Amino acid sequence: MYKTGALLVSNSTRLLVPSVAAACRLVTEVLYIPISVPTEAEGGTTSVPESVFVSRTAQQIKNVYQQVSKSCPTLDVRFVLPCWSAQQSPTPSPLGEPLQHSIEALLYSPATFVEDVKQSEEYRWLSQRVKCDKLDAATFRALEFRELESTEDGTTSDLTRCWGDVALGGTFDNIHNGHRLLLTLSALQTTRRILVGLANGPLLASKVLPELIKPVEERVLDVKRFLGDVKAGIEHDVVPITDVYGPTAWDDKLECLVVSPETARGADKVNAERERKGLRRLAIYTIPLITSDESEEGKLSSSDIRKAMLGVYRQIHAPRLSGWKPSDGPYLVGLTGGIASGKSSVFKRLQALGAFPVDCDKLGHEAYKPGMPAYKELLEEFGQSIVSNSGEIDRKALGSIVFSDKVQLPTCRTLYATHGNLRNRCASC
Repeated sequence: MYKTGALLVSNSTRLLVPSVAAACRLVTEVLYIPISVPTEAEGGTTSVPESVFVSRTAQQIKNVYQQVSKSCPTLDVRFVLPCWSAQQSPTPSPLGEPLQHSIEALLYSPATFVEDVKQSEEYRWLSQRVKCDKLDAATFRALEFRELESTEDGTTSDLTRCWGDVALGGTFDNIHNGHRLLLTLSALQTTRRILVGLANGPLLASKVLPELIKPVEERVLDVKRFLGDVKAGIEHDVVPITDVYGPTAWDDKLECLVVSPETARGADKVNAERERKGLRRLAIYTIPLITSDESEEGKLSSSDIRKAMLGVYRQIHAPRLSGWKPSDGPYLVGLTGGIASGKSSVFKRLQALGAFPVDCDKLGHEAYKPGMPAYKELLEEFGQSIVSNSGEIDRKALGSIVFSDKVQLPTCRTLYATHGNLRNRCASC
């Protein structure tokens, strides 16, 4: 197995999807797929019109991401696209920055010789994007197909041309294959600048678990790094936006807006706003959603990823539940998290499954009720200002003192640890 790899399928575009399926069994993290343009033997000029190349490639990209999402959804697949010059001749992507990941394995179709792979356009183009301008350290590995047959059905995409400046928008939190498809198809049809608006501020308010969305600075960097791998030689303009328009409302150089079926209505608003300002309407290109049987929404979604984050094991000290027996005593599960992170929801689900709940928050609050040892010492340390009208400790007043004073906070914790006796109180439940 390899962490990273590159798939070289020169003159075998009809085998791209089955090749990817085979590569998924060998690569665990990142798979690069360089795409070449068919050229004439003499002169190196393109043998296909731009419209044909773009349409065929767009359909291949869609097929690959749909396949990968089903067979190996955690694999990060990145196409390495060529550029089109003003004369619409294919050129290798300019050197730019090296690819984000080193390549451990070069994977190629069966019945292909290594020397032929090294002479391919894909190999030559890829060699310009790796560090040290060479792939000498990579292992050559022929793929093994379970069934060596074409999956191409002749279908082509409705994407048939390129634009100079293309715009798209989204949250792009925890980039998944749906995002990769959107970004890759947008880059495919861009010859000069790709503008990506990243939802931020008020646009995040209606998102599921917005407090778990990555900071916008991290999301900007993630998108730039991905686009840098996919297509060098064009400008990658990634900016935060706080309304549905962003730069599309005033940028007079934009020509095309790429959307998903979910955001198509927003495109109409953008064009209405541009018309109101006397700007030309943008061409609209809609990409398909990648379906997912595992998602509640029926599609790949960052919301599902954030939900899954709530239940990630951070550290395991106890034996797994599969090896536990009732005679071993209680099987203890600790549940923790920040404010509004979903603790209560998970707590209720565990209860419904038969778990006996021990609410440590409530036990902790009982530790400093009137008459308890901690109550008296808290008053002696912090004074009557922390006592409410009911005679109990005012946790808000106490918190405002200890969380604003680095000296007082350890004191409060020591009193709580000394008199709260929380571990024993939990054990007695």
